[in-house]
Amino acid sequence: MSKLFDRLLAELSPDLQVIGQKAIDSGFPSKRLVRVVPHKTLSVSLSGLSCEQNCAHCNGHYLRGMTDLKKLSQIDLDKYNSLLISGGSDSDGAVSIAEHEDFLCKLPEHLEFNVHPGFQPAERLLFLKKRKTTVSFDLPVSDWVIQRVFRLKHKVEDYRNLLNNYLNHFQTIPHITIGLDPAGRAHEMQSFDFLSHQAIEKAVIIVFRPTPGTDLQKQPAPMVNKAIEVVAYALRILKCPVGIGCMRPAGIYRREFDILAWLHGCESFVQPDHCLLEILEEFHIDISKKHDCCCL
Repeated sequence: MSKLFDRLLAELSPDLQVIGQKAIDSGFPSKRLVRVVPHKTLSVSLSGLSCEQNCAHCNGHYLRGMTDLKKLSQIDLDKYNSLLISGGSDSDGAVSIAEHEDFLCKLPEHLEFNVHPGFQPAERLLFLKKRKTTVSFDLPVSDWVIQRVFRLKHKVEDYRNLLNNYLNHFQTIPHITIGLDPAGRAHEMQSFDFLSHQAIEKAVIIVFRPTPGTDLQKQPAPMVNKAIEVVAYALRILKCPVGIGCMRPAGIYRREFDILAWLHGCESFVQPDHCLLEILEEFHIDISKKHDCCCL
């Protein structure tokens, strides 16, 4: 394995090579990689391009890449295994899912649902228990993120209580974003402390990336070494798998982040860096491919 490690470390900047070497010295937990390429999951916006919440890091930008619910009838759904159901939120942070109960329940039965509910009680969505449904739950790390980024009046404790509410009814996968709060690394770790006491089957980490046209377009992504410190902590403290989700910076950042995350023990990556894949393939590391979103 030493040649594999040498190839991976060579792709890192010198300061990150030190971090990578420490991960190697502490053990080699990853012996495979799950490459998530979710082309069998169709992303659906229940609100089209509309969002009342207009979070500071998104401002509705990512709704443009989703299929409008009104156009779903024009699509051959037999090509898909699942739907990611989301959309813009109302001013309280909730996605209008219950309003579309009849439509959703009449969709082809082979489709699994991955639902992003925003901030609303699980009891509103119990009709989804008629379908195979997974809930993706965004767990903010600090009151600052909730109030300054999400533009809501809720508190961290409100979201933690709501997560437990969803865990009582649905398979629920918490998502934690690293880097939204510039001073939030301690809060990020505290969020994983909280999750370590919950009955979760998996956690997903995503990384803030500045998006043009948003209030946070000039806020830098977290430094790779700081982000990996949080990833490593999550891997140590959680009793469940930790996956890397679809949102994180591209280019050199993704290459270095993905290599270090794999060396620390992450096995599931949405759209992993191509250089990491090529090196692992060269050394015959087991790489499997998953065609639905990372939560399904």
